[in-house]
Amino acid sequence: MKKCEEKDIIAYVSKQVFPNSTGEVDFYLDKFQYDKEENVYICPKGEKLYSRSQKPIDENTKAIVYRNFKVCNQ
Repeated sequence: MKKCEEKDIIAYVSKQVFPNSTGEVDFYLDKFQYDKEENVYICPKGEKLYSRSQKPIDENTKAIVYRNFKVCNQ
């Protein structure tokens, strides 16, 4: 990309596709919004996903898992 820019070449790059377990475009990760005040994610259907567990990635990092089984099963 940098070399293209230096040579005034317009590069067209496809948008990154975010995988998900449903396979539905509406539920790609970029469609979810984070609410910092409530520490929840809002899914594309407007439902809240709550922090339920933390999984260690390494000694300094943990992955926080957000879910809401009640609404996600629908």
